[in-house]
Amino acid sequence: MKKLKRVTLVALAFFAAMLVSSCATYQVSKDFRGQQVDSANPGSIPVAYIHAKNYGYYLFNTYPIISGDCEDVGRTSWFTDNANPHNAVDLLTKKAKELGAFKTIDVQTTHRESGAYTFWIFWYRGTQSSGTAIK
Repeated sequence: MKKLKRVTLVALAFFAAMLVSSCATYQVSKDFRGQQVDSANPGSIPVAYIHAKNYGYYLFNTYPIISGDCEDVGRTSWFTDNANPHNAVDLLTKKAKELGAFKTIDVQTTHRESGAYTFWIFWYRGTQSSGTAIK
């Protein structure tokens, strides 16, 4: 009985951690210290350097449980596969357009996933995308 109680508490703690750690966010830096960032377009003006990220948890790395909501940044989305490179780039370009940019350059995306810490039952996926928005 004590063992079952301990396993239940660990499972509850894991799900609580999933709830608070799954989200989509932006980080924006507008300080370029007067430097030009796009040598291909000499007249371009840098608007911001944007870093977008989205994290989520999946069952057996196939079925989405919870991830960041790409439509409402900062909130979570249930049973929707949002933690993928396509959505990370979409978050990045939406923010760039929102800031008044007409082009996003030097876009880089990384994707990580791991399930080893839960014996490959629950998987963590994290996708990040960054780029420089220019006018």
